[in-house]
Amino acid sequence: MKTIKIDEIILRKIALKDAKEMYQYAKNPLIGKMAGWTAHQSIEETKSVIKTLMKLNTYALVYQDVMVGTIGIDIVGNKAILGYALSEDYWYKNIMHRALKALIIYLFNKTKISLLEATTYQSNYRSQNVLLKLGFQKKSQVKKIILEEEIILDLFLLEREAYERMILPWQ
Repeated sequence: MKTIKIDEIILRKIALKDAKEMYQYAKNPLIGKMAGWTAHQSIEETKSVIKTLMKLNTYALVYQDVMVGTIGIDIVGNKAILGYALSEDYWYKNIMHRALKALIIYLFNKTKISLLEATTYQSNYRSQNVLLKLGFQKKSQVKKIILEEEIILDLFLLEREAYERMILPWQ
């Protein structure tokens, strides 16, 4: 995927230069818990995680020149599975909504992806609201093992056809 810019938001491939800023939010236990990973204990741990993320389809979410979150895209056939995390300092600023909206437009207009999927913890109402405002529909619940614990997650889907029906209001 190419770099996406919208206003003061940039989505670009994650890089080791993001370690200091990522560590600032990744050490927050609340962020990790909502995203399904443990809080980072050191900047060295963050660098190690970034090295892994660099091999995957993971993007730094940069807001006003500060790396404030990540969005991962796992492409399986014609489906893209989205995962994301945002620094608590940037909640309630509509940043993730705008970043995901730009990503959705890109995926449905520039690729052959026909289905987007995301899961949230049942108690993560902020993330659920972001997805619902973007046109995702809650479809079911799924069980996953996260940090050695079986968790029930809410599954949200956005199909290309539903996106195409929403295009005009998005313009």
